[in-house]
Amino acid sequence: MRDTNTVFLTGNLTAAPDLQWTHSGKSFCPFNIAVNRSYKDASGEWQEDVDFFGCVVFGKTAEFMGQYLDKGSKVLIEGRLSQEKWEDKHTGKSKSKTKIIADKITSVGSRDRSQSNDAYKQRPEPKQTQNQPQGNINENDDVPF
Repeated sequence: MRDTNTVFLTGNLTAAPDLQWTHSGKSFCPFNIAVNRSYKDASGEWQEDVDFFGCVVFGKTAEFMGQYLDKGSKVLIEGRLSQEKWEDKHTGKSKSKTKIIADKITSVGSRDRSQSNDAYKQRPEPKQTQNQPQGNINENDDVPF
């Protein structure tokens, strides 16, 4: 049996997408998503909580985000978990961070310009950002986060 690494999340973008490019011209967009959840506490009262997840998306889907989504946009993300590992420079201890590598982003809001990147037929001109091109990303980096 094959292993499975698939994640589906629905939530809101915590900031406007920041479309960036590697030195080789690959587009990517790091972003965070807030996912609200409800649960009953020990006394039976309903409580609200929020979880925040770091994500990154590449290529045409990143350009879709930069063109059509803003802070607060409600999205459905389909992707996979990826674990970044490093050694802390000061303590020498091993550290890790789990991120979501998004393959598909679907806008699920009711805004007039909302659409899915699955239905994204024509490549729009992306919004210009002050980070274009990104100078501190190595062109050999596959996952720039």
